[in-house]
Amino acid sequence: MSEPEPKAPPGPLVLSGVADAVDSQLWHFTVTNVQGNYLTCYWGDVSESSVPIPTPPMDVQLDHRFAAAGTYTVTAHSAAGNQNDVTLTVTVTTSTYVPPVETPPGFDPLTVPWRPSVDDVAALLRARTKDASGNELGTFTSETRPTDAEVEQLITNGMGKVASRVGWELPEQTWEEARHLASLVAACEVEVSYRPEEVRTERSAYQQLWAMFTYDIDPFAEMVGSLQPGGLAPGPETLKTPSGTVNWAYTYGFGVPPVDEIANV
Repeated sequence: MSEPEPKAPPGPLVLSGVADAVDSQLWHFTVTNVQGNYLTCYWGDVSESSVPIPTPPMDVQLDHRFAAAGTYTVTAHSAAGNQNDVTLTVTVTTSTYVPPVETPPGFDPLTVPWRPSVDDVAALLRARTKDASGNELGTFTSETRPTDAEVEQLITNGMGKVASRVGWELPEQTWEEARHLASLVAACEVEVSYRPEEVRTERSAYQQLWAMFTYDIDPFAEMVGSLQPGGLAPGPETLKTPSGTVNWAYTYGFGVPPVDEIANV
């Protein structure tokens, strides 16, 4: 004969949460004083999503990424009768998090010879190279928004876009144009990530920059194919996956091209 479960000690649940430092849509929650058979957490409406956690320990850590900016009510519920539900209101702002680009084994986008520099991107977006005092610096630095380090990550995204069409190993004669094309994509992602309201109202150079890229990428691919033995052979490096920044912006209405036109590897 099994013994009855010990009665849980008195005390309500405690729910706390904090946004991730680099991705405001990703929240880390902690529920303490968990007793009873199970814990269930609800994000927003119960019908939206819930996470049942059987036989939790005294403390439970949960992560949840919200689909869009907004205000949400997070509810934690325990089966123990002497613990009341506890709720937490969280405000989710627009995230500028850019997932890193995956590259095929053996290719380091930081050392590929046609990698653009921060200055290459700044040459397309000189008006964005201002410090907190409004001084135009002519390039991205730790004092600009975005910073030079953040632009470097977007440069890798731009290289992935080019490599999705032509691969990573390119003839030396094509390096300058590959560098320019990758800079155009990086500049577009700067605009979408850091000036979405201007992109939406067509007060940004985004549309012109994207048009330049889409006009040039097909002739570039033809040129690369003519210089490669056997032309361009499809391989793992040509598989398309959505760019995190531009895909996110398209999803939430910032007027970027169709997702199937935007790819990173």
